[in-house]
Amino acid sequence: MSENEKNPTVTFAVLLLGMVVFTILIAVGSTMLATFADPGEVSVQAKEVIARRTAPMGTVRVSDNDPMPAASAGAEPSTAVQTTEQIVSTTCGGCHTSGVMNAPKIGVAADWKPRVAQGMPTLVKHAIEGFKGMPPKGGATSLSDKQIKEAVEEMLKKSGG
Repeated sequence: MSENEKNPTVTFAVLLLGMVVFTILIAVGSTMLATFADPGEVSVQAKEVIARRTAPMGTVRVSDNDPMPAASAGAEPSTAVQTTEQIVSTTCGGCHTSGVMNAPKIGVAADWKPRVAQGMPTLVKHAIEGFKGMPPKGGATSLSDKQIKEAVEEMLKKSGG
């Protein structure tokens, strides 16, 4: 063995120098790659795709007193005509099929009994304006008051009320 191999300080210094040179080479190489790899202009179509993918999916209400945020500028209300059954299954069913946040379940008469006791006008008013954890119109603000009333009546009918 040579004298340099026996001295741990020299071995460490050589190893450290090699790591520094390697790090500098990586930094210079990545800078050169970043300089020469210019993506150019991004197409309008690509910008639209990126905007859709990064758009907010919803909002969070901290309490019942927080006002519901206005619809985003890009959101267009649905112009498709929905049947009462479709409204119940899509808009109302999200919470009323599983009982989320103590929502009365469709088909369970006992869940609806105390609400029906308040009277149909109160029940419809709560559905339209929102009540406790339920947002106004179940979050489907494009629906008319008449559609909401019909959806409430349909849920009651399916629940034996």
